[in-house]
Amino acid sequence: MADVQTSLDLAEGAAAAEYEAELAAVRRLLDLSAGAFSLSVIVCPDEALVREAAGVLQAERPGLAVVAMDPAARDIFDDVSAKAGGAARSGLIVLGLPQWVDAEHCRPGSDPASVIHRVRSLNATRELWPSAFACPVLFWIDPPLLRFLPVHAQDWWRYVSHRFWLAPPRAAKGQSFAIEPTAITDAGYWDVDLAGRIAELESRLNELPPTPGKQLAAHACRWCLELGDLLRAQGRFDLALTQLDAAARDAETLGRTDLLALVRLLLGQLHQDRGSREEAAHWTAGAVDLYRQLAAARPEAFRPDLAMSCGTLGTILAAGKDHTAAKAAFEEGIHALAPLFAALPAAHASLMRALAASYARECEECGEPPDAELLAPVTGALARLQEPQEQHEAPCP
Repeated sequence: MADVQTSLDLAEGAAAAEYEAELAAVRRLLDLSAGAFSLSVIVCPDEALVREAAGVLQAERPGLAVVAMDPAARDIFDDVSAKAGGAARSGLIVLGLPQWVDAEHCRPGSDPASVIHRVRSLNATRELWPSAFACPVLFWIDPPLLRFLPVHAQDWWRYVSHRFWLAPPRAAKGQSFAIEPTAITDAGYWDVDLAGRIAELESRLNELPPTPGKQLAAHACRWCLELGDLLRAQGRFDLALTQLDAAARDAETLGRTDLLALVRLLLGQLHQDRGSREEAAHWTAGAVDLYRQLAAARPEAFRPDLAMSCGTLGTILAAGKDHTAAKAAFEEGIHALAPLFAALPAAHASLMRALAASYARECEECGEPPDAELLAPVTGALARLQEPQEQHEAPCP
């Protein structure tokens, strides 16, 4: 068993760790492709987050240029070239493409001719970029453009070799356990380009050195986790199992109990999708065991994960008609989340509401009354959250 305290010293929040893993992939591209042209995209719905990441990378690499396109520019290549200058660069990050294209008109179901014409004009620049920039060039795009560019700028898009996804932090992630309990990506976020994300992750893992350093190995473990989960979502269970097994070995080697717990949770989801309920319960119970250890050592960080995994286990057990064990799992989840819910009810309301409803349902299945002492503060706080905001505000004088 990996050492829990060592894992806690190394562990980061899930969103921060995923963000750092993507930045690490960008750094590898800049390091390995120095002196050679390549075209990549950074996909993110949050421009401020991309600017922050670009600033971090530019501070590390003085030769990296970051330019913002003029939304009114007639020629994208001329505008970027003028701003980047003629000096040799180690890389170039281009901001502003969504504004230049007017991404609001790129939503599904709306294809204004003027916007399509502007996007298609990118095709005319496809031969200019490699002749002008002997370095990696990375464009920021948002999810609507990710749908739009491969269709309307096909020639330009063929140059794209890498795609990086910087998702904004998701504090409430993993709270809808009854629907999709273990996805490590937001529902719908990767649906835009699922095949592209899988190809990107496979490429990263294939390009790893034989003995990666500890930090890169931790990022690679997360990439294996994500790849396994995406392959599972596609129904490619054998390939998903291969990736999750690799992630489990890496997590053990790194002493990362948090990652090992996530592997077990994903293995439970995989076996549940396959219809093997006993295997699903076995692996999910293993995840609960690890989250108990993590939550005991660092409650504020891991109690939500413990509560969510208990909810996942309860859902699997309830589907198998083991209502007594399911009730116990939901009850443990409520106990785990209760202190954080009491302190910040709005932040944890979604997960607590699902746990409480599932617990009450399983009590009914068992023919037992719910624990009133356990549920009273929960139902009271949830009811107060539903009250109109004006009831809590003092009247104006």
